Parts: sequence; structure tokens; C-alpha cells
Amino acid sequence: MSISQTAPKADRVGIAVAAMVFTGLTLSIADAIIKVTISAMPLSQFIFLRSCVTLPLLISILKWRFPQVSLRPAYPGWAIVRSSLLLSSLLIYYASLPRLDFSMAAAVYYTIPLFITLFAGFWIREPVGVQGWVGVALGFVGVLLMLKPQAGDLSIHAVMPLVSAILYALAMVLTRTKSRGENPFVLA
Repeated sequence: MSISQTAPKADRVGIAVAAMVFTGLTLSIADAIIKVTISAMPLSQFIFLRSCVTLPLLISILKWRFPQVSLRPAYPGWAIVRSSLLLSSLLIYYASLPRLDFSMAAAVYYTIPLFITLFAGFWIREPVGVQGWVGVALGFVGVLLMLKPQAGDLSIHAVMPLVSAILYALAMVLTRTKSRGENPFVLA
């Protein structure tokens, strides 16, 4: 009896970078729209409406581009944990927007790549190297310089984007380690 193993797919860094830039642009625009509109409706209603728009679109794209792919993830438990982390991240971040200056919330939230690097380096032993760690340190210093935190400014609302960024980064490391073989549209 033979055991068949599949070789892991090679990373496509160029496509990943382009997707991150495009996603960053669209998320920035969406965040600005959310900041303006979130006070007019409850957060739960906003998330529900957002899902009503995106879910049919994602299913349509999946069925059009990958008709043979099942909507059921190969590892549903990990997909549920990942989705829970992402949903919690979004809820916490969106809940902070009405009470924070948008530039402050966004600056803290966009520390996500720094946390991904930290978590990947420590938990999954992803090689980061000296330049990577220097980059993470400079990134945190840059965020601190931009925010100019003071003891009196610290509130639960100011910490919410940071918690959101950490949850999102955890979801990304989980995606890399436990959901790497999943179709991205199924995960979405």
C-alpha cells in the first residue's frame, strides 16, 4: 500500500503583493465610507448587509471560475476558527470607528503586517531574518511616532483597533498554516 503525498504549491509573491495593494486601497476607501455611515445604523445590521452583498458575489465567482470546487472547506473546523477571528476583528474595528479619529484607527489597524511577521516568526518559525526584524521594529516606531501616544489618551476605544489587528494577524497565520490548500473563495 502506498501513501500519496501532494507537494505544497509554490508561493506566488507577485500576485500576492498586487492583491494586497488592491485590497489595501479598497479597504481604505471602504473604511472611510464606513466611518461616515456607521453611526446611522447598528453595527450588526451593517455587517449583515455587507454579507448580503459579498456572499452572493463570492459564490457566483467561485461557481463561474471553479465549478468543480465544493463550497465546503476541506477542514471546516479551521475555516470556522479563521472566520471567527476575522469576524471578531471586523466587528471590533468597526465598533471603534465612531469614537476614534479615522487616521488613528487606521494607523493602529494597519500594523497587521507587523503582527503577522511577529506571529509567523515566533509561532511557526517562519524565517524573518535580521532585516525583517529591523523592519518590524522600525514599523512599530513609525506607528508610535505617528500616533504620539500619551497616558491620558488610552481608552478602550483606542485599544480596539490594536486588538482587531492582532486578531486579523492571527487569522492570516492560521490561513498560512492550516488553510493553505483551501480555495480562497471558499474561505471567503
